[in-house]
Amino acid sequence: MNNKVKAFSMIIFGLVLTGAGCARTPSEYAANKAAKKLIESNTNGDVKVDVQNNNFKYKGNGVDLVTGADVKLPADFPSDVYINVGKLISAASFTSNQAFQVSIETGKSAAEAYQFYQDKLKADGWSITGTMSFGEVSTVTAEKDTRIVSAMISKSDTSASLVTITVSKK
Repeated sequence: MNNKVKAFSMIIFGLVLTGAGCARTPSEYAANKAAKKLIESNTNGDVKVDVQNNNFKYKGNGVDLVTGADVKLPADFPSDVYINVGKLISAASFTSNQAFQVSIETGKSAAEAYQFYQDKLKADGWSITGTMSFGEVSTVTAEKDTRIVSAMISKSDTSASLVTITVSKK
């Protein structure tokens, strides 16, 4: 992923975590509308905020992102990358470099999810190239053919853990 796409995805992910796409009052609605206009003007993209269903959708510049209550896995998400059982809260695909990023709230503890992803990636033919654990945040990185996958696991306030999976070309 290029730096512009990475930065944009992190901004959007931050909005998801803070609930910026979910207006409940007129002032929140106005703030969402202003955020939508700002994002559209700076990205030449199409932003859709579905307040009723608590969804935020962005499509433009090779990025297709959905966050909120009704998120589906991208149709072309790699079938050999396991998505942990849980609630999918964001999904993004980046067509320019065939990359994906998804976030899942899961009932597994962070330690359980960390070990689970190490075991599952190995079982699915991925070569583990790195693991790191810093307090409540852990990552597992693996490679297979021309791709790299990273699973970042952290403790979550709303569930046992949050798993963010990124898949991209090497």
